[in-house]
Amino acid sequence: MAGSAALIVLTAATLESPWWGVAYILVFGLGSVAGMALLSCIIAVPLTLTASALTVANRALQVIVGMATAAIGLHILVERVPSLLAVI
Repeated sequence: MAGSAALIVLTAATLESPWWGVAYILVFGLGSVAGMALLSCIIAVPLTLTASALTVANRALQVIVGMATAAIGLHILVERVPSLLAVI
């Protein structure tokens, strides 16, 4: 939810009642948690299934997932740091 705080605030602010805003934030938060849990399961299930039978494949899969995650994080940093430094 860290990247979507502005979206939550803007949408919740347009609602007529504060209770609808709270309900929106609650549903949005639960959806975010469910989405992250689902993605974690999608990544964890193949790693768990290959752990005992395919040790080499399991290690390779862990390395691939780790490298892909690091690459995504690095891409976000390269994309965002110049704009953050311009603000400072």
